[in-house]
Amino acid sequence: MTPMMPKFNFYWIYGIIAVVFLALQFAPHDVSLKTSKTRFFTEMLPSHDIEKIVVINKERVEIYIKKESLKNEKYNDLKNRSGLFAASDGGPHYFFEISDVGSFETDLAKRQDGFPANERLIAETATQHNYIGDIISWLLPFALLIGLWMFVMRRMGGGGAGGGGQIF
Repeated sequence: MTPMMPKFNFYWIYGIIAVVFLALQFAPHDVSLKTSKTRFFTEMLPSHDIEKIVVINKERVEIYIKKESLKNEKYNDLKNRSGLFAASDGGPHYFFEISDVGSFETDLAKRQDGFPANERLIAETATQHNYIGDIISWLLPFALLIGLWMFVMRRMGGGGAGGGGQIF
């Protein structure tokens, strides 16, 4: 007798696609390094190494370093960045979290009092949405319920051997 080859189950394709989407969702998309607000105000800002500052969703500040300043040895930690979505020299290079945009902009203006007008930085603002995360958060519960329903219905579909020993 020749051994029977198992039949190809198309659900494996669905599973692989789901795992790929989930992996892309939870993989780090940016490899900018976390820094502190103190390091930003004491090291980066006074040395005029910053090209621009972007405040994302009123809670995260992304720092872009000038290309000529990237050669400075205090930014050697940027050379070790790696990953699937590794950023180029274009940045953002660093980020830190803030609690209030107004107080951050006030601090930024105070720290730049002695700077010439053409070297002062103004924080740009941007809003970013995570559309894939929103879609997954809506579809995943329904997919789990449908999958559970299919599993239960397949288990109930076989045999029909009567009751399972209940009292009534």
